[in-house]
Amino acid sequence: MPPPLASGEAAAVPLRGELRFGFEFARLAADPDFIRPKRQPDAPPALLVPGFLAGDSSLLALRGWLRRRGSPTAAAGIWLNVDCGEQAVRRLDVRLREFAGRTGRRIVVVGQSRGGELARVLEWVDVVGAEGTQRRSADELGFAYRRSSLEPGAVVARASFALAPAASEEVKATLAEMRARRKAAQPSGIKTFGSTFKNPADPAAEGRTAGQLLDAAGCRGLRIGGASFSAKHANFVENHGTATTADVLAVMAEGRRRVKEQFGIELEPEVQALGPVEIPSEGRGDGCPA
Repeated sequence: MPPPLASGEAAAVPLRGELRFGFEFARLAADPDFIRPKRQPDAPPALLVPGFLAGDSSLLALRGWLRRRGSPTAAAGIWLNVDCGEQAVRRLDVRLREFAGRTGRRIVVVGQSRGGELARVLEWVDVVGAEGTQRRSADELGFAYRRSSLEPGAVVARASFALAPAASEEVKATLAEMRARRKAAQPSGIKTFGSTFKNPADPAAEGRTAGQLLDAAGCRGLRIGGASFSAKHANFVENHGTATTADVLAVMAEGRRRVKEQFGIELEPEVQALGPVEIPSEGRGDGCPA
């Protein structure tokens, strides 16, 4: 039996240059510690996980550096990291356990990220509910993929974040790159309410996102009344200026119906309805391409 697995650990990595990549990598490649690092006989094995919109190939330089230091390494087996659904996490867990079995040692998980996650910097929130206001720490909120332990109807009135100082130009450059990537992949400058359905954990999805399933089911550009699935990203519903609540719900229901019919997967809405509104599970079937 392999030893117990280490939980995900933060690790300093030699590649800082997601921005100004060419300049930063040139400096890195000339660094003596990168070329010939001091070898560490007891260096732990490392599993490398690429960041959002990146794949295993983006970590080849880091993988080589870790090997030169003496760490056995393994790639996560991710061609393009576009989601963090439960199915993807399960596949990564299998990869981690296989690697631990081969090495017989505890594994360090090195995760690349384009900016981390809210739970890492959130200190506390004030939650207003039927019983008044309660202050809860981040650990009490049960954060998971698209989920928390907040009760239905609870309202977060205040929040405190523990932020780290950074050069303003570096922050601006990072934000500009993130906005550019989002603009290239998602509709912008128009009326949407963001991602419509959660990425499914159903094994039948085979790792595909909700947007990929909707696209494969022919929902890209599907329009009912004044609402449609975006032609740019099938998991976004657009308001063409005249959409009613009924139009939006009909588009969502038709998308769920098509994915269920073609793949046997029930998409779960990510958006939440306010008031006595229910999202039907089946559409009316009279949508037309935009």
